[in-house]
Amino acid sequence: MGTALTTPLTAKRIVAFNLIKRINAKIEKEKGNAIGISIAFVMVGTGLASITAALAVHGTLSLPILMTVTILAMATNAAVISQQPLKTTAWLFLVSMGVNILLLFYQVFNLMA
Repeated sequence: MGTALTTPLTAKRIVAFNLIKRINAKIEKEKGNAIGISIAFVMVGTGLASITAALAVHGTLSLPILMTVTILAMATNAAVISQQPLKTTAWLFLVSMGVNILLLFYQVFNLMA
């Protein structure tokens, strides 16, 4: 009859870019440095929130931006002070930073216009 050509099956490694899993893995890896990381979260998060809040009251008062920035910064600080798990504080920090950066760019572009 004929010869059948076969190739061995090898396990393929699926490379998927899952940002949430990568962040969670990095948080798990750095659990030993939780206190130092938490202190950095408070300093950096509060600093950027202060800049965003200062721009919110510059000229005309933008109360929604000011309230959003204040609530996010204080939520992150409260999570750190109450010694929540690093995963909780890290995600609060990331959300706070993302929103603060977006609001900061929005305000800077409004100042330039």
